[in-house]
Amino acid sequence: MIHRPLGSTGLTVSAIGLGCQSLGGGLYHRDDAETLRMVRRAVELGVTFFDTADHYSQGRSETVLGQALAGPGDRVVIATKIGTSFPAGTRAALAMRDLVRPVGKALQPVKKLLQRYRFRQGRSDFTPDAIRRSVEASLGRLQVEAIDLLQFHKPDAETMRAGALFETAQRLQAEGKVRHYGVACVDLDDALVALEQPGVATVQIAINCLEPAGLDRLTDAAAARGVAVIGRNPRAISLLTDTHEETMGDASAYGPHHATRLAAARSLRGLIRPDRTLAQAAIRHAVELQGVASVLPRAVTTAELEANLASLDVPPLTPADQALIAKAQAMTAPLAGPIRQGRLA
Repeated sequence: MIHRPLGSTGLTVSAIGLGCQSLGGGLYHRDDAETLRMVRRAVELGVTFFDTADHYSQGRSETVLGQALAGPGDRVVIATKIGTSFPAGTRAALAMRDLVRPVGKALQPVKKLLQRYRFRQGRSDFTPDAIRRSVEASLGRLQVEAIDLLQFHKPDAETMRAGALFETAQRLQAEGKVRHYGVACVDLDDALVALEQPGVATVQIAINCLEPAGLDRLTDAAAARGVAVIGRNPRAISLLTDTHEETMGDASAYGPHHATRLAAARSLRGLIRPDRTLAQAAIRHAVELQGVASVLPRAVTTAELEANLASLDVPPLTPADQALIAKAQAMTAPLAGPIRQGRLA
């Protein structure tokens, strides 16, 4: 495993972390026992960065992660995100995923319907009281005294510039409940706004072979400020895998733009080699980008985790591979505006 500094926080994180959206529930969760094994295996293999959120599986992701890391908690960095909430009716609907999950592809249309519902019903709440409630609840679920990295989940530029959320974060820092804070952003434009805000230690955006073009604008500006850049979705929400039918969000997330993204992903099948899968090539691409501290592929099973981490051992990308990626990014670049309007990226 490669380990890198997390900006100027003084923390060090693994170049490949673990995105924990599927822990404890969701459409692709298997069982908690396997999740516990997977997380503990990740620690054995050198993973020291775990990224979750208080709304993942309605808090279950944090709970299971806290259980798994109760022993090695002092050797890892836990990041969680707050600010997204769902009304009671939506929470009840999302609970149906536990019933749908075991039947797999047989109810794929229902799974997509639930995912579409989730995307449309999420609401942001960055009021001081909501932030404090969220932090207190996350501390309990994660079984920690302080959150290593608190991230505000996709606030818009106006909310960030108003500054109240960062003032609240600073108070929580002073109380010892939060060590560092950052922003998980919709896209490059929001990440550049986040860099301007006081005390922001990290910015997180989607970084993969499909997006975003012009990343160096962010990484250069972040490096000048000592801010770490974190990449989520290095496999492009499973588009850059061999299981397109299991793509999280699918057309539910991107609507008419999904077809273009899927075509761009298929254009990258030239990255596959006998000793390298498409997913591994995609993760390797994100890891090797200059100025990116860590990337966060999801995993559901221990086997999937190990395949992700093996990306560090597969053949590096060639200039021809990089040219292929540049063409794919050019295909999807015009979609940035429409996707941004729905704040779904």
